[in-house]
Amino acid sequence: MMIYRALVNRLAVVNRAGTSGLSHIHKSVERTRRKEFWTLRKSLGLYFITLFTSIMIPLYMLYAKKSERRIAARR
Repeated sequence: MMIYRALVNRLAVVNRAGTSGLSHIHKSVERTRRKEFWTLRKSLGLYFITLFTSIMIPLYMLYAKKSERRIAARR
């Protein structure tokens, strides 16, 4: 949807200028697509990092509690 909107906006600008800069339109669409890809990748990365930490922190807490008990048992 974003790519389509960018294309329409670019066409409006081109029509105002009175030239048909198709390569320019193509470049802008490519740029928009690349930007969308990066934002998607970034958000997916953040999602996986959050998921990973939300799983690892409780596991680490359990491990710490067990090792604490082990140390207390040695004393």
